[in-house]
Amino acid sequence: MEQHPNATVPEQPLNFRRTSDFRRAYANNIQFESSIWDLVMVFGQVIQNPPDAPGKMIVDQHTAITISWPEVKLLKHYLEVAILGHEAEDGRIPLSPRALPEALPTDEQRPDMLAMHTTINRMRLDLLNKSVPEFVAPPAVPED
Repeated sequence: MEQHPNATVPEQPLNFRRTSDFRRAYANNIQFESSIWDLVMVFGQVIQNPPDAPGKMIVDQHTAITISWPEVKLLKHYLEVAILGHEAEDGRIPLSPRALPEALPTDEQRPDMLAMHTTINRMRLDLLNKSVPEFVAPPAVPED
């Protein structure tokens, strides 16, 4: 009997194994590069006053991971779940106000992007409210 190409395949449990080149690395800096197909996360570590550049802060980038956009959405979900669990056990994770993203300015040349900018800035305020103990959000600005 021929199987329809869209027929569901019975779920198989995933088995995990680590390759011979598996490694762990510490990162305290992530840069993002995106395309229509995927997101690249470039991990690095901030080095203060490195011997080869005294008085400077350098990010030594060491690993890039590329994931598809559907996987990015799943990653967002699992990161939020992990944060909720951690904060339920150990309390709020504080962030330094200096580490938080800047508010996005409105691009006057792209009025079609206003809704996206508004959403991103609301997300930033939400992050501030949840992460910076002394932060008090300004009153909401009514939408036009």
